[in-house]
Amino acid sequence: MNGPCFNLTGLTRPMVALDYWSDAELNRDGAVLQYSIDGGQNWEIIGPTPGVPDRDEGINWYNSTGIVGKPGNQKTGDYGWSGRTAGWRNARFKLDMIPDTERDQVRLRISFGSEDANSGVFDGFAFDNVFVGNKTRNVLVEHFTSADAGSAIGDGVINGLYDDQLALRANYGGESDFEDVQYHISSAVSDPLYKDNTIDPGARSVFMGVSAPPTTLMDGLRNSKFTGKYTQITYVEIDRRSLVDPQILMQLDTATLDPAAVTNISNKIMPKITLTAQQDFNTPLLLNIALVEDVGSNRNVLRKLLFGPDGMTITNSIAKGEAILRDKGIIEITAPVSNPYGLTMIAFIQDKNTKEIYQSVSMKVKHKIGSVITGLNEEPSEAAVITEQINVYPNPASRSFYFGLPDNINGDYYKWRMSDQRGVIVRESNFSSMINNELEVDISTLANGMYIIVIEGPDKSVAYRKLMVMNHH
Repeated sequence: MNGPCFNLTGLTRPMVALDYWSDAELNRDGAVLQYSIDGGQNWEIIGPTPGVPDRDEGINWYNSTGIVGKPGNQKTGDYGWSGRTAGWRNARFKLDMIPDTERDQVRLRISFGSEDANSGVFDGFAFDNVFVGNKTRNVLVEHFTSADAGSAIGDGVINGLYDDQLALRANYGGESDFEDVQYHISSAVSDPLYKDNTIDPGARSVFMGVSAPPTTLMDGLRNSKFTGKYTQITYVEIDRRSLVDPQILMQLDTATLDPAAVTNISNKIMPKITLTAQQDFNTPLLLNIALVEDVGSNRNVLRKLLFGPDGMTITNSIAKGEAILRDKGIIEITAPVSNPYGLTMIAFIQDKNTKEIYQSVSMKVKHKIGSVITGLNEEPSEAAVITEQINVYPNPASRSFYFGLPDNINGDYYKWRMSDQRGVIVRESNFSSMINNELEVDISTLANGMYIIVIEGPDKSVAYRKLMVMNHH
């Protein structure tokens, strides 16, 4: 079955998707999708490079090799869909194998091949709902790193993946399937980039269950396949994830600030995000924007989470097709900025319970400076010093734990809250009932696991603690 000519020159991340149904003798009959750039004189396979040993790429893309019926008269491999599917399946694959200088007239065809001597009665192959266009999912890679040697190797792997994608598509847009945020978190090695902002990367690492660098996550997925190792984030896996339709579409923009209303617009920004649901949502969503900068050889360093360390929670139900607008007003960039022209915003939205990221989008930022002068350390407030001095013990804890408080604290003005790894608050109060600079907290009814404690001072200074609960029931 030959299709019409397609002009793919306007596509920056081209893909094809189709529904297929197969009722063919396994490995003897089958179908293949091919393309031609010379009017149908020669046909090439759409799929993994012929001959590669591991052909597990794309989504539901071919399940057989050496098909006796030789679909499409392939030069090698005789790949394709074969066997019985017992229903419709959706298959997807990138179109990057089509030469970027020959994309103005591309023909596609489905070719079916069958051998003469079938051992049974089969109905053949059917397909429907063919889509040729751009990928719409932008994958987010979150790389938790530090200044140690092991993290530096991971940095190089992630940066190399990004550079390779830009080089692959340099002639038609130079777009990557993913953006990455690199959070510099605490480790045994001193890291100046971590000291620039300890709160935002620390809060994100706690929420995502990251205990040490290097740890790398793709769209928040944690399972037997993705355990946090940067070696698991490969070109094939990023491509496969990018082929999946996003559950939410996002549009990121910034409002123009009025100089008459804002004293220093160069260190303030007002991002706005429009979310359009592609399905019904009845569970909490978490929205945030990472402001990142290339600092020396360090790429996409998180400077600030613009919607705060905990992000913006969306609790109301959203119907499929519904569009909502979210912003937090004018935000001051209270973080060092080395290059005022080298900032990027990366917005992302995720399920607050499962942590899966549904979509992300990036945008370059016009000239912005940080409120903190690069290279100088601003003196912390008295309240900030006190919050950092508050201890949590024992850790791990069973049935109860204690806050250890400094002598000069007024417990009425300092607050704390304790959340599980879903972000659900399980305990909260202030320190007004402390006795002899100690406050006991009952945790006997809590499930075992890691919890996050946020301590807030009267000047909004914040300190974070992790507590492992190990109740013996």
